[in-house]
Amino acid sequence: MKINKSIINSEILNKVSFGKAIHRDGTEAPDLIDVILQNHIDGKVLYGASMSQENFAETLKTGFVVLYSKSRKTRWFKGETSGDKLKVVKIFLNCNNDQLLIQVIPIGAGVCHEKDENGTSKPTCFSKLLLEV
Repeated sequence: MKINKSIINSEILNKVSFGKAIHRDGTEAPDLIDVILQNHIDGKVLYGASMSQENFAETLKTGFVVLYSKSRKTRWFKGETSGDKLKVVKIFLNCNNDQLLIQVIPIGAGVCHEKDENGTSKPTCFSKLLLEV
């Protein structure tokens, strides 16, 4: 029996609440949802981002993370230029249906746009300790 991906994707899309968003310069952004990306293997949080409904649909279709870049105001296929892609393993929806946790397997050298001392992408964007209590 074949599974119709378009039906599954539309059913999944209908469960997610995308909210109004504004760019930093005050211009209107597409309806977005907050996304937390987590390494499926070691549980480390990689970074937080945003995703439009179109980005989410493309993520479901391809199996790779596609985000929305608020700074560039456009679609952002993670790894399109760096080669450091994120393969989707699991997607969780919070209790309010307005945030996603996507567990991924990183493919490539790292995930952060910042580089370490060797010039390699850092494995997570959360490497700056702000407070320890």
